[in-house]
Amino acid sequence: GGEPQKVSEKCYFMSKHIEPYWADICKLVGIPEKRVYALCDSAYQIPFCMETEDMTFDECSETVYTNYDFTWMIYFSHEDTVAFAGDIVPKVKTLLKDKAEHMNRYEG
Repeated sequence: GGEPQKVSEKCYFMSKHIEPYWADICKLVGIPEKRVYALCDSAYQIPFCMETEDMTFDECSETVYTNYDFTWMIYFSHEDTVAFAGDIVPKVKTLLKDKAEHMNRYEG
């Protein structure tokens, strides 16, 4: 029980800055997790569980990947951005430290 925790850690990058790092990001979430949940912005696709290695880089897809406890989230928006929230954020920031100038900047 108890109150839901507010996600305080969050950041986003334009898709073009994330794509070269996608395999490494999948490894980051694959350390504690072997399965993730995908939620899509479609009446025809129900949320489903998948293996971590099956997470796809799909810019503009309106897809959310998360774990069972919702302690982290990766969100692909239709605006060509990839947002990260929760306990994955410090790992992503470390991985993408060379791209820090592009963090939280919309370049549309």
